[in-house]
Amino acid sequence: MVKLGRLLRLGRMISYLNVNKSLQFGAKIGELLFLLVLCVHCIACGWFALVRYRETWIPPKDVDYLGKEPFYTGTETEQYTLVFLYAVLTLVGNDLLPTFSSSLEVMMAALTILMGCIIVGTVIGQFSLVLEEFNQKERKKREEQDMLQQVMRTLKVPEDIQHRV
Repeated sequence: MVKLGRLLRLGRMISYLNVNKSLQFGAKIGELLFLLVLCVHCIACGWFALVRYRETWIPPKDVDYLGKEPFYTGTETEQYTLVFLYAVLTLVGNDLLPTFSSSLEVMMAALTILMGCIIVGTVIGQFSLVLEEFNQKERKKREEQDMLQQVMRTLKVPEDIQHRV
């Protein structure tokens, strides 16, 4: 878990790649998605540990089965998958929050929503920066074309030559 911090260097490595710019942008977007999934995984692990420790949480899908708690009779993979789903829903601030049975769970959900605002805002900001950088080349080309057309009009170059240029 401590070595996962090394993944944050991935962004610097991508910028030094000697490949096509569009491939670099794709790698940056892939890195953002990976970091988002990693954050959701960490939140799901925390929620899963809390749920397994207390064994009082009832997922909203199991509210009708009070007393039986099918959640706790499932395999660990099924339990984690369900907790991962609710971590994603809580992270993005969805109104389908898990039902809470203690103040510790309420606090965990509130922190998850707060972290979700920060994480989603950061990812969207980084994504917009990547798109801006991608569009910068096209914008520069358009500006050069506009400047060239302006110079040709100022010098009163005939229209047929302007179209050829």
